[in-house]
Amino acid sequence: SSDLRYIANKGVHILLQVADVKSEDIAIADGGTNLLGWERLESEHCPLINLTHPSTQQRRCRVYGSLCTPHDLWGYAYYGTHLEVGDILLLPAQGSYVQTLAQRFIKPVCQTVYWSTDGQLERVEAAETLADRYPSLRDSAQQLA
Repeated sequence: SSDLRYIANKGVHILLQVADVKSEDIAIADGGTNLLGWERLESEHCPLINLTHPSTQQRRCRVYGSLCTPHDLWGYAYYGTHLEVGDILLLPAQGSYVQTLAQRFIKPVCQTVYWSTDGQLERVEAAETLADRYPSLRDSAQQLA
């Protein structure tokens, strides 16, 4: 749908659609982890967010991809109230090195925000600054001043 394309940008966020809900704790998405190139999500956490039924609470559910392999696993949990066929799922920040490897690669971690159920953007975590990450830089800058 054209209204979903604005979420995708150079940060390479992946959008999936729930193709089937087998049980409360097993669902199938319409895309496979071959979109990432390897099975990183079996052992590393990446938030899986239900954009159709959002929530700040994480619920246990194995969300598999559409490939015929048990390694095609998007995650063991999702943020949302529940899953239904047709729901849109977001895996954020899947660009270079996927989220688990790239969060602090070269640049600071950005602030974390979410849309509340009343349509407001809420800040979960402030953006990391270089001084937070490298306290000695702050000391060096003060010595130069």
